[in-house]
Amino acid sequence: PMSRQQVVQAKPSKQTSPQLNELQVRLRNATYSDLKSIRVSGNDEHIVIRGRVASYYLKQLAQHIVLETTNVKTVTNEIAVG
Repeated sequence: PMSRQQVVQAKPSKQTSPQLNELQVRLRNATYSDLKSIRVSGNDEHIVIRGRVASYYLKQLAQHIVLETTNVKTVTNEIAVG
C-alpha cells in the first residue's frame, strides 16, 4: 500500500532552530487558514510537517512553503487531507 508520506529531496545545508520558527511563522501567515495549524519539527537536515488540510493543493502548498524557505536535505510531508 502507498504511504501518505512524501519525502522530497532539497539542497543540503544546516537548519537552526530560528529557521524552524520562521517556517512556523510563514505557515501561520499564509492566506489559507488550514495552513495556520500545520506543525513543523525537525533537525539540521530533516523537516517534518504535520496537520490536516482540506485539499491536496493545500498539502502541496505547505510543502512548497517549507522548501522555499529552507535549505534542508529532506522534507517529510505527513499532512492528512480531509
